Amino acid sequence: MAKYKIAGDGVKDTETGACIPNDEGNRHWQEYLTWTTVSGNVADPEFTTQEIEDNMWAEIRTQRDQLLSSSDWTQLPDSPLDDGTKATWSVYRQTLRDIPQDYPTGSEIVWPDIPI
Repeated sequence: MAKYKIAGDGVKDTETGACIPNDEGNRHWQEYLTWTTVSGNVADPEFTTQEIEDNMWAEIRTQRDQLLSSSDWTQLPDSPLDDGTKATWSVYRQTLRDIPQDYPTGSEIVWPDIPI
């Protein structure tokens, strides 16, 4: 882990947790610039690839769970849907549940069409 991590338009000191704004008059910013230009160091990115992927999957699961929740009524015994329509909704719901297993990365997801 590097001493600094990119944070918005500034950096974060990973040792102290201090946020350092991109301000030429700030002595901590000057220390950061020296650390990068004179010493040839590179700050860690704001988010790692894994953090980005984890956040994407969290958002995907939230969206999927909302779609499942909003279609729960289609599978209830007293639903007004006929058996064929219920079966169509059942396939749709299973497709939603299978998304994490069917797609290696969140960016490849093709969301199923909502039955009409």
